[in-house]
Amino acid sequence: MYKASPVILYFIIFIVTAVILRISGIISFTSIELLSYVLMFSGVTAVYYAFGNDRKGLLFIGSTIFLIGIIVYVNARFDLEDTRQLLFPSVMLIMGIGFLLLFMDASSQKLFLTLSLIFIIGGLLFIFIFRSFAFSALAESLWSMIKDYWIVFLIVAGLLFILRKEI
Repeated sequence: MYKASPVILYFIIFIVTAVILRISGIISFTSIELLSYVLMFSGVTAVYYAFGNDRKGLLFIGSTIFLIGIIVYVNARFDLEDTRQLLFPSVMLIMGIGFLLLFMDASSQKLFLTLSLIFIIGGLLFIFIFRSFAFSALAESLWSMIKDYWIVFLIVAGLLFILRKEI
């Protein structure tokens, strides 16, 4: 059964850890970047609890929240010329990845795989046809995030691992 209290506990631990690391000068980030981290962490936590537990709605929403967090991070870290051009392909790719996770959770549901392929291919075609986004900018953003904040990911992953065993 799904329990909200561990999710809230992990969320609080994440926020406190991020704030302590920011105050101590180990990392620095803006409020928008913190929002992106909160979205990514919340999404991963939701996916973690939903995957394999027949909670398809939570799984889809969690993956969506995580991917929105990535988009917020990319937008905060890079001065993109026109973010409106990213909206449609982002929505398509987010939906496609969400359906792909649903298929991975219930591989007998071929409809999820079909929808996933339609949305992912549609989003990629839109990007390639209209050249609305450079993949190099996304790769650069993700690498920058990993390089700058790998310690946060390790601390949070370690805390999740330790607390998961205790609960």
